[in-house]
Amino acid sequence: MTLNERLRAARLAVGVENASAFARSIGVTPNTVYRYESGEIRPSIEHLAAWARECRTTTDALLGLEPHTEIVTRDETARECGS
Repeated sequence: MTLNERLRAARLAVGVENASAFARSIGVTPNTVYRYESGEIRPSIEHLAAWARECRTTTDALLGLEPHTEIVTRDETARECGS
């Protein structure tokens, strides 16, 4: 999974589908969230830290540096729980 895919997965995993509201919570524009999630640009360390904080994860997880930590989407969790 790439950084941009992990960013999007983390946001969706905490149930935040509205990128505009999420953008405000981390101090960027909705267009910037889109550009991060599409891989067009990479977030600064400050924005990466804010993203992790809002998604209740770590910057290492978002960067793919935690070998046993996988960001799980709500759909995957539902499948695992038999929903």
